[in-house]
Amino acid sequence: MSTLCTQGQVQNILQTVFDNQPEPVISDLISRASAVVESYCNRTFEAETGLVETLDGNGHAILRLAKTPVTVITSIVEDGTTLTAADDFLFYPNGELVRGNGKSERLWTFYRQAVVITYDAGFSTLPEDLEHAVASIVARWFQVGAAYAAAPDNSGAVKSISLDGSDSIEYPDAVSDITADGKMGLTASDWLILNEWRRWVFV
Repeated sequence: MSTLCTQGQVQNILQTVFDNQPEPVISDLISRASAVVESYCNRTFEAETGLVETLDGNGHAILRLAKTPVTVITSIVEDGTTLTAADDFLFYPNGELVRGNGKSERLWTFYRQAVVITYDAGFSTLPEDLEHAVASIVARWFQVGAAYAAAPDNSGAVKSISLDGSDSIEYPDAVSDITADGKMGLTASDWLILNEWRRWVFV
């Protein structure tokens, strides 16, 4: 699972340093926030190598890969034939695969599941605005949970979570309520940043 920010970044926003490095509660919230963000953005962000994607041919000049930014194309096999980079295809970081060399028009096959691409993609260094947005979300969830726990009328209203390699940790149900909320406790600023990185899917 991707982690889209660090405890240090969360601490900078909260202007505090936790005794535990890592702090299990913060680690759990970072995992939750990262999952929420990747789900909303319809993509994963961390760099991966050796991805294999099989696409239907569309009879047009351009196919698109699912994960971006694309950094390396290891191989493309179309209808059983291995293509040559620069001569048979061009690729772009945004995931576009252009058939041909850019000087003459070529088209991808019409056949289904006929184009097999092996490639590397993702960010070796995550975008700063994305990291800051996720760290801000985690800090906000932590503050909401801390305030909820401190309220006298909510004493004892906690959720217990057991993590491998650590003691059972507890924090308020309010945090779970936020992550389950349709708005997920995100601000307008958060949405603006996430929408910049969202992979829009049109059906």
